[in-house]
Amino acid sequence: MGAWGYHLLENDTACDIFIRLTNPKTEAPVAEILQSIEGYSNPDTSSECIDDYEVNDILICIVLVVGFTDRTLIEERTDKSINRDSKDKIFKFLEQHQKTFDDSVKVDHYKKAGKLFERILDVEKSETYELWDDAGGENCESWVKMVTKIREDLVKVTPSM
Repeated sequence: MGAWGYHLLENDTACDIFIRLTNPKTEAPVAEILQSIEGYSNPDTSSECIDDYEVNDILICIVLVVGFTDRTLIEERTDKSINRDSKDKIFKFLEQHQKTFDDSVKVDHYKKAGKLFERILDVEKSETYELWDDAGGENCESWVKMVTKIREDLVKVTPSM
C-alpha cells in the first residue's frame, strides 16, 4: 500500500495525477484538465458514483482551475493541504499555461466543477468519502474540511454570468 493521507497531495493517486498533468511532456494539460471536468460532469459518460481515482483527478483539476483564476487562494492556504514545494510546482505550471487556460476556459467549466462536489461529498456516491468515513474520526473530518475549502475557493473564483 502506498502513501495515503487526507491532504490534497498526500496520497499516491493524487501525486501521480499531479505529476502527469504538470509533466513538461504532457502535450495539452489544460485541455486534459477541462476535459476531465467535462467528462466527470456528463451523466452520459460518467457514472453517478465516483471512485477514488476520479475524486483525486477532480480535486487536482479544480485546484489548478482555482490557481489559474486567483493564485492568492493557493498561496494563502494555511491548512497545510498544499505544502510549499507543491505550491511552487503549481505556480510554475500555472505560469507556463496561463494563456492557454485563459483562451480555453468557459464559465460553464466552473459551474460543472462546482456541481461535482455534490457527488464527492456524498458518502453514498464517493468511494473516497466512503473510505474516509469508514476510517472515521479526525482524519475523515480533516478530509471533508480540505474538500470543502477547495469548493469554497472555486465558488470565490467562479465568474458570474
